[in-house]
Amino acid sequence: MTTSFDWMVNPNIEFRVGHQYLQSNPYYQDTSELSFYTYLRLNDNWGFSLYEDYQFKTGLINQQTYAIHRDLSSWVSSLGLNITNNGSGKTQVGVVLTFTLKDLPRFGLPVNLDVGKALGE
Repeated sequence: MTTSFDWMVNPNIEFRVGHQYLQSNPYYQDTSELSFYTYLRLNDNWGFSLYEDYQFKTGLINQQTYAIHRDLSSWVSSLGLNITNNGSGKTQVGVVLTFTLKDLPRFGLPVNLDVGKALGE
């Protein structure tokens, strides 16, 4: 069972709190996790987000992600740091770089290709 609560305080601040609960599943271990996410829009081009996932059974923060986001007009790029602790005593740290396309673009080639028409828009 997954529940979450999203609250957009204003166009620049978003909070999300969620709870994931799994019990008696034949394929996965029982779990109860609390997650927290927030996004802060710093200005028209920059934003910052953080995500944390707390495991009640182990009492550990399993995952933490901190990211800076840059609006590139048609794209959004994000550079983040992901820290994972699976309880084995070893912490994994990773760098995450993502590029997200905001919308399906219309573009022309020697053959005029319109993605919107191909999808029936």
